[in-house]
Amino acid sequence: AICLGQVMRSGRHFARFTPTEYTAAIHVGIIRPIQVEGASDQPIFSPFARTFMGLNSQRTLRWGEGSVDCCFYSFKDGGCRHRRWPHASKRAEWNAMERCSPEDKVGLILDLSQGTLSVHLNERKLGIMFDGLNGEYCWSVTLSSMQSPSAAIKIERGHFQDKQLK
Repeated sequence: AICLGQVMRSGRHFARFTPTEYTAAIHVGIIRPIQVEGASDQPIFSPFARTFMGLNSQRTLRWGEGSVDCCFYSFKDGGCRHRRWPHASKRAEWNAMERCSPEDKVGLILDLSQGTLSVHLNERKLGIMFDGLNGEYCWSVTLSSMQSPSAAIKIERGHFQDKQLK
């Protein structure tokens, strides 16, 4: 799922992701504002699948020259997965990796002034997962409904406030 209703172009943005039914195959993060034709014909939309390598054709000047087109936090192992189309995706470990349990809430802060994506687990800051970001992004979620057909996730947008997140 891609939240195309809120394209983030500058400043700081916050979103909290809460599974309503847990599956380990949840990834939450940011993606360029894209239209995915044929996604409804696929059992799972993943910006990392080879099926969607042509997404680079939607590139615009508003995407900027950032280092990635999508960047996701993995609930399963706390890892970072990112990609710049049409190149292959990369999985990266980062200094504050921490896996999630079913009751956890993951908060992400996209700071386009600093070019960073930070991760918070249950309102505790884990750290900066990725830097070098600029241009337009939207919040996004991928989850494997194959593992859990009723899996779902709630996304809450909010205003960034330092005092709310420790």
